[in-house]
Amino acid sequence: MQLSNNIYTPENKVFQYFLSILGQMVHADLARQIEYLKVENKILRSRLPKNIRTTYQEKLKLIRYGLKLGGKIKPLISIVSYSTFRR
Repeated sequence: MQLSNNIYTPENKVFQYFLSILGQMVHADLARQIEYLKVENKILRSRLPKNIRTTYQEKLKLIRYGLKLGGKIKPLISIVSYSTFRR
C-alpha cells in the first residue's frame, strides 16, 4: 500500500482548519491573559513609590526579555524610560 504524498486531501483540510481554529482560540486566550496582567501591574505600580531601584541582576533580566520584543516593548515599559532601556 502506497501512502499519498498529497497533503491537501479533504481529511487534511479539515485537520488544518481545526488547527487554525485551535490556534485562534489559544491566541485570544493569551491576549486576554496579557490584558489582565497589564491591569494588575498598573494597580500594583500605583501602590509603589515613585522611584524603583532595580538590582543589576533585575536589569539584566528585564533587558533579556525586553530585547525579544523589539520596539513593541515601548508601551510596556514603566520602570524606566524607553531611551534608558535602549542604552
